[in-house]
Amino acid sequence: MNSIKMPVLLFFFLLCSSSAWAALPPLDTQAQRNQASEVVVGTALNVKSELEEVKNGKDRVFRVDFRVHGVEKGTLRSGLLIKVLFRQTAERPEGWVGPQGQNRALTEDAKARLFLREVDGEFWLLSPNGWESWEG
Repeated sequence: MNSIKMPVLLFFFLLCSSSAWAALPPLDTQAQRNQASEVVVGTALNVKSELEEVKNGKDRVFRVDFRVHGVEKGTLRSGLLIKVLFRQTAERPEGWVGPQGQNRALTEDAKARLFLREVDGEFWLLSPNGWESWEG
């Protein structure tokens, strides 16, 4: 009986400990479009970031100037220069589980399709995959 209990306990221990490092799965294309208030294509012109203290550590918050070349959903229009924000986890306590922000940071001169949600007058990328490369 003890020889059976040990492998079962070990299995459950490994199962539980591996989930502590889990990140949020990427949104599928339909979820991105459904959750976004705006879907635009264009070019990232200026990317700046800074560390911010949050409840459980630090986040790196990015602010991007983005030139809109086309609109696939929403009320924005081509030619606008908008500010886009997103974050990435910078520091968390060991074993922390939860949202990690963007999987990949948007870079200067990147041509991208953005999936945005307007929050208090600011445009935030959906997490964890609020943008994709765009050939424009």
